[in-house]
Amino acid sequence: IVPGQYVAADVATLDGKSAPTTLRGKTLAVSTSGGPKVNNASVVKADIGARNGVIHAIDTVLIPTM
Repeated sequence: IVPGQYVAADVATLDGKSAPTTLRGKTLAVSTSGGPKVNNASVVKADIGARNGVIHAIDTVLIPTM
């Protein structure tokens, strides 16, 4: 979970730069080369509206490191 609201157009500008920090204090790696990715997970559906923000569906479970 990342605080704030980031739509696909915002995420595209993060390619190769430091991404937002998660609520657990970890930084995500964002890439748009070969399709949008967060860490090693591919985004399969972007910009799903929710009451408390926006969701991007990915094809892998991200497991935080301790």
